[in-house]
Amino acid sequence: MYNRKYSDEPELIKLESYAKENKLGLWGADKSKIRAPWEYRHFIRTNPKKNSNKDVNKNMNMQLKQKIEQLEKIN
Repeated sequence: MYNRKYSDEPELIKLESYAKENKLGLWGADKSKIRAPWEYRHFIRTNPKKNSNKDVNKNMNMQLKQKIEQLEKIN
C-alpha cells in the first residue's frame, strides 16, 4: 500500500489494483487480524518471543513476487 499523495507511478497503481482484485496482502487479510502499524510495533516490542511474523512476511513477499512476475508476463 502506498500513498498517492507522494507518488503517482503507474506501476504502483497497477500493482495495488492487482493486489486488491486478487485479495493479496492487506486486502486478503482477515479484518479482525489487521493491526494499525503503531499497534503492531508495540506488540513486537513487548512480545519479542512471539515474533514469528518474519516467516509470515517472508512467505507473503514471496507470493507477491510470484504474482508480480505473472502480471509482468501478461503485459
